[in-house]
Amino acid sequence: MTLWIINLLFVIIKKDNKIICFITYLTLGILFVSNAGLSGDAALYKWHFENKVFSGELFEVGYTFAEKIFHACGIHTYTGFLIVLFVLGTIFLWIGLKKYNISYHYLLLITMPFIFPTYSIAIRFYLASAIMVAAIRYLNERKYWLFFIFVICAGSFHVVALFYLLFVFCGTKRMSAISLNKKFLLWLVGIFSVLNFIISILLKKNLLILALVKIITAVFIIGENKIDAYTTTNTNFGGIIFLFTYLCGMVTAIYIYRLVFDERRTTDKNNEQTINVIKTYSKVNYNINLILSTILPFIAMNLLFYRLLTIGHISNAIVLGMYRKQNLSKRRRGSIQISPVNVFFILSCLSWFIPEIIGFNDITIKGLFEASILFGK
Repeated sequence: MTLWIINLLFVIIKKDNKIICFITYLTLGILFVSNAGLSGDAALYKWHFENKVFSGELFEVGYTFAEKIFHACGIHTYTGFLIVLFVLGTIFLWIGLKKYNISYHYLLLITMPFIFPTYSIAIRFYLASAIMVAAIRYLNERKYWLFFIFVICAGSFHVVALFYLLFVFCGTKRMSAISLNKKFLLWLVGIFSVLNFIISILLKKNLLILALVKIITAVFIIGENKIDAYTTTNTNFGGIIFLFTYLCGMVTAIYIYRLVFDERRTTDKNNEQTINVIKTYSKVNYNINLILSTILPFIAMNLLFYRLLTIGHISNAIVLGMYRKQNLSKRRRGSIQISPVNVFFILSCLSWFIPEIIGFNDITIKGLFEASILFGK
């Protein structure tokens, strides 16, 4: 929490500190690799790895294949396995971020409250999300064949990541040209998603989504037990928890778009090319968050689908971090500045604390320390 507040202060004063970013990321890495795997999904991952249960009944083919490779390379301990996974995730994050000149404080702020604690337990989705950060880079650059390859790779670690194939429409010229003035699209997608959300709750299931999940999972030869785990759980009105989280992210995306668009009107010629690049990314980011509204019916069926929303928030952090790093704002750096866009972004960060506060599950910041072989009892 201390590190989170320190990163928040650097965002507010619009300064960057690489040492703080490194210490924060190193701390997260230590918590990730020191997980003892004593309960929940972590215990299942540990048992699966140590007993060499290389079947497709529990996990996707990409993940089980990775386990085989690790064992073949002489990695037989769960801690060593986690170290390699964290390094792999870091490499994919580096691939996705290396071309961006961004303020990493934004990225750390959005991931530390609830997203990273979840990733530390749900390690397959951690890898899938790291791969998706790399995929979004190629979406921004309109290298669609690379985008498809990365998304398929992410899906081989966690099948629900295949939903992100829909993002291909975010980078097309037609979608990128969408103006926020054309609010009918936002209303159309939003109304459809909310109605589907309500219908899913009333019917206790969504037949269209169920059929879609069965088709997609069949491609990756996932067992029926795996499909049932995602499609038979009913959440009733529990999905409203993450409806607020989604709305925070969507409002942030809209505000980022408007901020960058307004900057383009007043920027000087030296920054014109830079702001045009960020403007393109902000359009893609807006479309990503718009498409993610279709996740709401999935969440009504099973709260675990909330994880798909994390990419939209991470994308927001990347674009806003790019904007601030370029120092495009006319205000002086180093002074206390709580700008409206920072207020919306911080609110979206805080929204990830809600599941922890209400006891949604045992994946908490405190739980990471208790599960650690270094800090646990």
